[in-house]
Amino acid sequence: MGNSGSTKSGGGSSFLPTNSQLGKCKDEKEAYQLQSKWWDAQKDGTIPAPVSLHAYGQQYAVTFKKNCGKYKEGFDRCVKSSGKDPLNMSTWYGACGLNYELETRCTTELIQFLDKGCHASFDRGLTAVESAADLMGMDRVIGQISDGSGNFPPLKSMNQCIKKVSEQPFTFDEAPATTKYTQNSRFFPP
Repeated sequence: MGNSGSTKSGGGSSFLPTNSQLGKCKDEKEAYQLQSKWWDAQKDGTIPAPVSLHAYGQQYAVTFKKNCGKYKEGFDRCVKSSGKDPLNMSTWYGACGLNYELETRCTTELIQFLDKGCHASFDRGLTAVESAADLMGMDRVIGQISDGSGNFPPLKSMNQCIKKVSEQPFTFDEAPATTKYTQNSRFFPP
């Protein structure tokens, strides 16, 4: 439900997958396991959100909206029109759960799709940030990244990689999301 670390800069939005979404990508039931170590470093806070936002947040937001945005918009519309509390899943799942499950499935498969094409770029970014943090501390790294005074080409290449990979066709199987909603919805009132 949603994404983390939203910002607006230069007219575009920037956001990241949530830790929950990243965790679902590593589910033991999934056939594909994320290859880049960046995701774990982002999830555990080794790579702070401002660094991730700078590294790939803007292009991720564009790619997410293009591929999964309709499911998020459908979910947001459903919750708003039903007047349900978006933070209380038991109140909205019966009516809006299918949109939620489709957004979740689309998001996790999108992250996996991007990881397949960009894991090497993300690993180079992780190495660059960790090396710089060892030399000058993470606070200075964040400051330099935020104000543009630092030179971190591997971070720029992460955003470029996502842009390039997102030009390839992306599809996902909606059936598991529909099945999950069908199985769970009987426990929640509409």
